[in-house]
Amino acid sequence: MNDLQKCELEILKEFDRICKKNNLSYSLNSGTMLGAIRHKGFIPWDDDIDVMMPAKDYKKLCKIAPKQLDSKFFLQTSYTDSWYASIAKIRMNGTTAIEEGFEKYRFHQGVWIDIFPITGVGNNDSYLKLVNKLLLARNVLLKDAVYKEQYKEYPQILKKIKLIMLVPLCIRRILCRILDCIILRDHKNKEYFCYLLVGGKIFRRFKTEYIKDYIPMQFEDGYFPVAAEYDEMLEKTYGDYMTLPPVEKRNGGDHILSIVDLNNDYRKYLK
Repeated sequence: MNDLQKCELEILKEFDRICKKNNLSYSLNSGTMLGAIRHKGFIPWDDDIDVMMPAKDYKKLCKIAPKQLDSKFFLQTSYTDSWYASIAKIRMNGTTAIEEGFEKYRFHQGVWIDIFPITGVGNNDSYLKLVNKLLLARNVLLKDAVYKEQYKEYPQILKKIKLIMLVPLCIRRILCRILDCIILRDHKNKEYFCYLLVGGKIFRRFKTEYIKDYIPMQFEDGYFPVAAEYDEMLEKTYGDYMTLPPVEKRNGGDHILSIVDLNNDYRKYLK
């Protein structure tokens, strides 16, 4: 493991401690799940950790974690960090991990793990499209002037953001809580589930039976829950997932970090 991965693993262990203490369900997800199965730890060229949680556990985590996390860590949501407008993360205080293009953003940018909420959906594409629209609406409600460069190529959205900024933030947050209640639905009574992505989109749909049970799986020097039907999930996501990709495709995934400093707070680097 490199030093960044060690920090992320430390965050994962703290997250796992909170989940065990409060009987919350979760599973390693995406590349982290693949790493556990294929490498018993990090994919060597990957440098992030993803987990997914059922909606009810995600909501509970967001309530209790700010009080129960060690002071070394910070639960980042759109309600705990007024500059932030995405899914929950746990960040490590006193560190820096700034993604390329995010140097101007004022939210907490310490080393993190992503926590993806699971929501129940039917086998209906029109409903997925509706949820995507609700996610976009939620993101736009929480956007501030700092985000305007993100939409400079989409003038219509930018105009809407400028108009929405006239509405007091407290009102916008109330509207977002209402949207959260609509979007985050229990998956147990649904045939399919999906997890929500950072950019306000739904990822691929999976059968709910895949996450009916969880099994412990080695990840580096610990054991963490993985969906019992991980084979079906990984095959649908990656195809022949046990075969290593060509060398030229072994990259760090979606996160390109422009600044990493494990000994200094991110605010030192904000422009």
